Amino acid sequence: MPFFDGLGDFVSSGPVLSMDGEGVIKDRRKLIGATVPQKSKPGATRGDFAIVVGRNIIHGSDGPETAKDEINLWFKLEELMTYTSNQEKWVYGVK
Repeated sequence: MPFFDGLGDFVSSGPVLSMDGEGVIKDRRKLIGATVPQKSKPGATRGDFAIVVGRNIIHGSDGPETAKDEINLWFKLEELMTYTSNQEKWVYGVK
């Protein structure tokens, strides 16, 4: 599958950052913007920095189950950790 091979090369050509937390999927998808960059609101990453759909500069999972699959695609088990940040303790009351 030539398209898939090219896509894999493209999406793995730069760093991968994973974010998690309370409401992260919903909140980050707003920050990321619409799939079509021209339909993104001003200030959204895709709206400000992307030109065409085929050169997607950022990805966000669409739900918790998809996120699990994608985390397994990009990270090894030993690269994952669980922690509670000070912000979570103060903002959300997490212990």
